[in-house]
Amino acid sequence: MLVARNVGYLLVSDSEVSPRSLIMDSLIIFGAKYLFAIVLVGAIAPLFWLPPKDRRIYVVLAAISGILAFSLTKGVGAIYFDPRPFTHGIHSLIPHEADNGFPSDHTALSFTAAIVGLSASRPLGIGLVGFASLVGLCRVLSGVHNPLDVVAGAVIGLISVSIGLLVSTPIARTLRV
Repeated sequence: MLVARNVGYLLVSDSEVSPRSLIMDSLIIFGAKYLFAIVLVGAIAPLFWLPPKDRRIYVVLAAISGILAFSLTKGVGAIYFDPRPFTHGIHSLIPHEADNGFPSDHTALSFTAAIVGLSASRPLGIGLVGFASLVGLCRVLSGVHNPLDVVAGAVIGLISVSIGLLVSTPIARTLRV
């Protein structure tokens, strides 16, 4: 099982299969640590062009989806423990605590923001989903998450926004925000 889980790490291993690259390592580190912030800023952008009524619904959607994503991430993480790859000898590009890696918080946050952005603008959302996917990939390549952690984070983002879409309009109307 460990061998199957480590296939994704060949690109960042210290083996002769893939020599280390300072440029590639730097790009992976940037994607793993900071790219989620670009996704968040991109998800905020629709607030500048949406009409006031749609802007209110968008804010309620973002708030509900964010709260759900946070709650699901913490709840699922409390139920299932998946040690981080570097605890199994995988090289990590980022210093990190050896805590539960399941699910990936960065990926859950990125996908939640990206899919919220998709609800406002298809071109923007597609770009943000692409960046969110890169966040997940970089988290795996940097050695701080297993692929399962990242997939779970993406699914949590999708579920959170799906539920948020169902309830955001009625809540926004009820609250008259």
